[in-house]
Amino acid sequence: MVCGDFNVNFEVGGNRARDIVNLFESFNMRPLINEPTRITADSATLLDNIFTNVARDDLEVIIGDSGVSDHCYQLIHAGLGSCDCPVVAKFVEKRIYNHANISRFQSLLNSEDWSRTYSSSDPNVCFENFHNTFKYYFDIAFPK
Repeated sequence: MVCGDFNVNFEVGGNRARDIVNLFESFNMRPLINEPTRITADSATLLDNIFTNVARDDLEVIIGDSGVSDHCYQLIHAGLGSCDCPVVAKFVEKRIYNHANISRFQSLLNSEDWSRTYSSSDPNVCFENFHNTFKYYFDIAFPK
């Protein structure tokens, strides 16, 4: 869902309104508001809108006067029974890089016998040995 004051009168249309609607439609999102959201003594315009890919049958849209602005509020109750896109939970793993962990990492590297790194004449094998050793101690010192 994307909502806001687009500063374009969707009720009148025009190139800017059409461009915004086309952009959202390219993401399978449709406008929900179809009546004026900014009402003054001289005009009534549809400047605020909500674009969504949630089926209209699953939404209840209410527009009302807030009493504190010349823009109406838009309230949505979403049942979310069907959505065009899957909801995916995202988890972020972080490592802790503090002084204690850095010191531990340095100590582990200093205590390593690096002769295995140079045990081959093939530079690729040497690098792989180095990388594996380095990563092993890195994962110990900075766990996920």
